[in-house]
Amino acid sequence: MLENVDKNRFTSICWLLGCSLIFPGILMTMLGCKGSIEESRSKSIQIAAHRGASHLAPENTIVSARLAWKLGADAVECDVQQTIDGEIVVIHDLSTDRVSGEHLWVGKTPWRRLKGLDVGSHMGTEYVGEEIPTLYDFLMTLPEGKSLLLEVKSGPEILEGLERVLARSGKQKQVVLMSFRLEVLVLAKRRWPKMTMVFLKKAAQDFSTGKRLAHGVHLIEIVQRNNLDGLGLDVRGFNEEIAREAKRAGLLLYVWTVDDPAVAGKFVPMGVDVLITNRPGWMRKRM
Repeated sequence: MLENVDKNRFTSICWLLGCSLIFPGILMTMLGCKGSIEESRSKSIQIAAHRGASHLAPENTIVSARLAWKLGADAVECDVQQTIDGEIVVIHDLSTDRVSGEHLWVGKTPWRRLKGLDVGSHMGTEYVGEEIPTLYDFLMTLPEGKSLLLEVKSGPEILEGLERVLARSGKQKQVVLMSFRLEVLVLAKRRWPKMTMVFLKKAAQDFSTGKRLAHGVHLIEIVQRNNLDGLGLDVRGFNEEIAREAKRAGLLLYVWTVDDPAVAGKFVPMGVDVLITNRPGWMRKRM
């Protein structure tokens, strides 16, 4: 009788010792899996360099684009306009004041006049003489497997020239077209039905409080109705509801402009596809 008791006691002790060794291993494995899942999710978010690596180099320039690729960006975002003589150039503002110190309206100026402007020296002496690039030259920096996000600033009149440049470059399949102007995207989709088209939206503002308002889910209907592929949303109006409904509708989700890794981390479980940032290398290391 005592032998049986001792055997049972011995068996119980062995079982407890086994559990003490096995369960922590299982727990660590589970925690490790969770970490792997989160890491995998963060890697699934593409990092797009806003106007190139614009935190370190002059925005929308060749040097800015090349630096972004060197820093590991998945994509570069740039702005395109058409000059008065039909050249497609890479510049954000409608005038050249901010980047060159000289006032010229991009859409009312010939390319040969814009070409001579220095748009780099305001970022440092190492960038003196940096020029406004043509879209073709900008496209030529685009490596295989990477993407160029083209934000169209001009109206529909730019599309014919844009088509010529894209065809000449041979990079059309690597291009995503974006615009705040819905009519531009609708007409562009007719020209390039297989090209990804993203409708951009700035967060509305409550002028009585100064606060930015949350993006409404009605934007999803606009995108679907016009056969577009995704939304590019101002981070100041980004919210879980529109993220959830956009992904439910099968839309791509781009967010701009995010330079805080803590903020960026919140987008991991929301299914954001592309994070647009001024600091691509820095953000990549912290995601």
